[in-house]
Amino acid sequence: MEYDFKKINDYEILFLVNEKNENAEEILINKYKNLINKYIEEYKTIALQNGLEECDLYQEGLLGLTNAIKTFDQSKEASFFTYANICIKTKIQTAIRNSSSKKNIALNQSVSLDNLINSETANYYDIICDSKNDISERLLKQEEQQQLFNKVEECLTPFEKQVLKLKTNSYSNDEIATKLQKDKRSIENAINRIRNKYRNIKKEE
Repeated sequence: MEYDFKKINDYEILFLVNEKNENAEEILINKYKNLINKYIEEYKTIALQNGLEECDLYQEGLLGLTNAIKTFDQSKEASFFTYANICIKTKIQTAIRNSSSKKNIALNQSVSLDNLINSETANYYDIICDSKNDISERLLKQEEQQQLFNKVEECLTPFEKQVLKLKTNSYSNDEIATKLQKDKRSIENAINRIRNKYRNIKKEE
């Protein structure tokens, strides 16, 4: 039986997909590929920074769409458009997040020198846990923080860089003193200098 796919809605096409119609899924993919392209355009700058090409994003978006086609439940309140939109966007965001993690762990964590130096055992990085924030906003925030850290690091002495590196790996002041063969006061003084340099650079921005 031949179908005029231009005259039938998503639900009818989905029914035909389940009936193993050889053209139905392709028709639905062609119908929603512009939605994939929309998110490629939105995230391509961030993706390129993390080693992903536009073709990579398209493949991820396509996987999200095909997953939506396979798992859509008509008994739920959401329309197929809404469901496909979520699946495509989430799949592309996840790919960027994973690529970011492999490329540079700092892009998945928020830099906070204040937290580092105000606690003897604090870690330099605060992992972002608010999944409600859009990934593009979070990655932009993280990149800005990383740029600030790079500026601070450029102003540090070799000794201060050693102290900072150990603090980022969760070493306590006592452990740093032992590892660098310095007294604890020297470590605390170095941390204070790092704090002051950080604050001065932050004021200039």
